Amino acid sequence: MPPSTTEPDSDNPNDEELNSTVSQDNSASSVPTPDATLPLDIDLAATMMEEWKSALGDDVEPGQTIKMPSPESDGLDKTVRLSDDLDATQQVPSGIASDDDFVLGVGYEVDQLLGEGGMGAVYAGRQQSMDRPVAIKVLKSKLEQINGSQRAFTSEAIITGGLDHPNIVPIYDLGMQEDEALFYAMKQVEGVEWKDRIGTNSVSENLDILLRVADAVAFAHARCIIHRDLKPANIMLGSFGEVLVMDWGLAMPTQDHPRREVYHTPAPGGTPYYMAPEMLNGVEQVDRRSDVYLLGGILFEMITGKPPHTLDAPPETQREQVVACLAAVSQNVIAETEKSGELLDIAQKAMASDPAGRYQSVPEFQ
Repeated sequence: MPPSTTEPDSDNPNDEELNSTVSQDNSASSVPTPDATLPLDIDLAATMMEEWKSALGDDVEPGQTIKMPSPESDGLDKTVRLSDDLDATQQVPSGIASDDDFVLGVGYEVDQLLGEGGMGAVYAGRQQSMDRPVAIKVLKSKLEQINGSQRAFTSEAIITGGLDHPNIVPIYDLGMQEDEALFYAMKQVEGVEWKDRIGTNSVSENLDILLRVADAVAFAHARCIIHRDLKPANIMLGSFGEVLVMDWGLAMPTQDHPRREVYHTPAPGGTPYYMAPEMLNGVEQVDRRSDVYLLGGILFEMITGKPPHTLDAPPETQREQVVACLAAVSQNVIAETEKSGELLDIAQKAMASDPAGRYQSVPEFQ
């Protein structure tokens, strides 16, 4: 990948050089050719696993992370809600939490809900022992009733906590609340998601961010961990120049991980707009090159302004859009674009249908 600069000024002469690798013309660029072994007309209901359909709610969107139910657990129900005025001296009820329970244990104060994902909710809070702001992720209930969900949540915290890198969000603590629900505390990042800036940043700014993301992913790969859900929405840009890869909820150990059996059994998952074709077929085919594909998808979006599996004529309902998007993933159909240039060539090679045709490592992609 061509070298980048962190200068944000659009008048930077380096931008002119970088922009020369992304030219526009009136002819649509070539896109990765769908795998010839795949049928051209995919009936998702018959061909794709029924588990994928069962994982789709009516309000699901192509840009959202979808995770099939784990073989070790059922689905997750309600989100644990934390009291706004909770402090370390409060007594909390034991047993299964309800929406009104004060559930966080000693050592943390809770402020407000920051966001909610498939496995948990994230709150702003403060770690009292260090007197520092933190983000607190709380496992959704059924609590102790769902051992597989606990293992998945614990694996996420341990995987992320074991990746000590400047571009990976730090984990401070993993613990159990007084009602026996799990939580972990991590750095609270003040900033914005990359998805809110990728369309307005200069080429050089976006390339600098992508290269730092790639550094983090290469580090994770060296530690035998695959992210599986790289996208601009999972990258935080801090107020002081930080670039942090977030949301390791789909992360899984590689086949050569020395302690693979210790971790939660992964389930298929991903974000339809960005997924590599092999990610639909189960976790056995997913390897480091799947993350290379996702990095290529982000590069494609940087150049074209849209994710790789964007539909030209999306169906009417959101659920139908996701189904159509997954069908595009299965054939590796990439959105058409009139852009061309060296950077697009790099993105297309990274998104080859056959993993053997991609860059074989993140450093090679860089």
